[in-house]
Amino acid sequence: MLKLSIITLFLGQTKNRFLIYQDPIDIAEVLDRAGRSEGCDGVELRYPADFGDLPALKEGLKRNGLSISAINFASVRNDRWARGAWTARIHAPR
Repeated sequence: MLKLSIITLFLGQTKNRFLIYQDPIDIAEVLDRAGRSEGCDGVELRYPADFGDLPALKEGLKRNGLSISAINFASVRNDRWARGAWTARIHAPR
């Protein structure tokens, strides 16, 4: 049987160098949104963004019956990398 998961990035606030999309929410609400999504069986978590509150993460997964399909190392998704890649030649944006 086919199982579907959603990357948590699409369920809460995300931003790029130009815009901020949606208001910030905690991991519990992100997982509740995934749990309310028809046909969603799991989530792809982002490290380190989704791991700030491990008890809430574990409880949210359990409460919503979600599994972890993958863990995505999201080095370019936080404020530190918003203005430049970690490979930038100029030290300031890194």
